[in-house]
Amino acid sequence: MKNINAIILTYDQNRIFTENMIKSYENIWPSHPFIFHVPYQNLKQINVNSKVVFHKSSPDIHSTIDTLLSKFDNNEMIYWCIDDKYPIKLNIKKINIILDSIKNNYIDFDGLIYCRCRNLNHAYNIVKSNQSFIEKIEVLERKNYHQIWIHQFLKIKVLKFLFSKFDELKFPYKDNQVSMDFMKDRIKKPLHHKLIVTKKNYGIFGESTIKGKMTINCKDSLLNKGIKIPNKINYIDKRVYMGGFKIFNKFFF
Repeated sequence: MKNINAIILTYDQNRIFTENMIKSYENIWPSHPFIFHVPYQNLKQINVNSKVVFHKSSPDIHSTIDTLLSKFDNNEMIYWCIDDKYPIKLNIKKINIILDSIKNNYIDFDGLIYCRCRNLNHAYNIVKSNQSFIEKIEVLERKNYHQIWIHQFLKIKVLKFLFSKFDELKFPYKDNQVSMDFMKDRIKKPLHHKLIVTKKNYGIFGESTIKGKMTINCKDSLLNKGIKIPNKINYIDKRVYMGGFKIFNKFFF
């Protein structure tokens, strides 16, 4: 299958999460087509089997995004995979159908999420319902940027537009009203940017951190992969997933 560029928003301090995310794809989807693009400041290495391309960047988000996105054409469809999320279960058969449609330009869209979860299950975040797709995969058109941080297929122009609308970002956030999540919900999506989500859910993801603290599920995932966890790291006593599990999520599979 044709390779697809996968852009990771991260920085050196989060390298254990980057490694965990890529290894999760390797374990669940050994034949995945991704070439991972990883920004770095000083740490130009990672212990994975997948193909990785490193890009020297300053650690702030705007510099990182500018460095990564400048390498690609505006209309290229990439895989957007922030390392604050990692896959737990994927319906590879369905995702390969989606990949085939991207490779052969079967349909015209600017972004697609195959993990339908949380606020994307609400009708007020959907513009149109039950659009035709291929091989019995139904899709819905997204009204806004909800779940833009989950792993998904996106054209470069969508990311460039979104980040151009963010003001200067400073960390840590003083309050939620200057966070990217708060600001993205107040940005109007251009009508000509067609973002869709599969009607059924075809993926489950774990969250690596919540407000800078590692989740229990991420800790377990790191330990299972033999990834060394730094001594000085804060934890939050929660397990956080996106997409739910089959017993809880009527959309899954």
